[in-house]
Amino acid sequence: MKKFILILIYVFFLHFGFSQTIKRIASYDNTTTSSSGIIGIGDTAVYEYSWYYSQWLPFPNNGLTRKLGLPVINEIYSFNNESVNPSGIYVISDTVVLVYNYYASAWLPLKNTGLCRINGLPVISDISGYKETSSGDNYIFVISDTATFYYQWYNEQWYPLSNAGLNIKKNNEYNGNLLNVKNYPNPAKNNSIIEYTLPKGFNDVVNIAIFDQKGNFVKEIVNKKQYQGKHTVNLKLNNLKPGIYFYEISCKNFKQAKQIIIIK
Repeated sequence: MKKFILILIYVFFLHFGFSQTIKRIASYDNTTTSSSGIIGIGDTAVYEYSWYYSQWLPFPNNGLTRKLGLPVINEIYSFNNESVNPSGIYVISDTVVLVYNYYASAWLPLKNTGLCRINGLPVISDISGYKETSSGDNYIFVISDTATFYYQWYNEQWYPLSNAGLNIKKNNEYNGNLLNVKNYPNPAKNNSIIEYTLPKGFNDVVNIAIFDQKGNFVKEIVNKKQYQGKHTVNLKLNNLKPGIYFYEISCKNFKQAKQIIIIK
């Protein structure tokens, strides 16, 4: 019971203690005047801009993947589906693609069957799609590891597009997707472990730095030459104020930023 109360206090603190900012946007011609067709995602919510109210109005979070009670929203895509069910508004929430259903006022998941997996978890890094004018069919595409996949509604499964024609890296070059960057715990209090795996043949300088929510540099964590294999970094957070931060890991031909929430 005590743990449950602490979680409620923590969620309340995050909801009212930090202002949301739009980090990704998508738009479409909705052919109506009821809404703008401008969709944005913040750290823990999806919003639709209202011209009438001149403000961002949040969608319900029902159905979104959560970590420690907080909704997870990574990417967004939208198109005019000319229907409310499904809406044509899609998000990546951690390891699943969700479409918003206005009738149910909830985000409904697409099946993960067929997607690439790392440590048993589906890998999804980008999303796009469109509505076919002639047939009226919806086409949804995602990047999963090193391939592009499309969703087949009838079989409820993802199928890969051929990679034929793409440049192939040599064995001594690395693919950024293999870095598998993660950190835990998150949210964190005093310390958080950053973990990443450098692929075979890697031999380069790795830089890891902390930035605040506005993108301002806070401090550098790592700046040294590293080699292939698994690496861990103990990120000390004692001197940082509570809030939302980002740590960026970068090296030759690769850069990735991950969010970290600091609580006290």
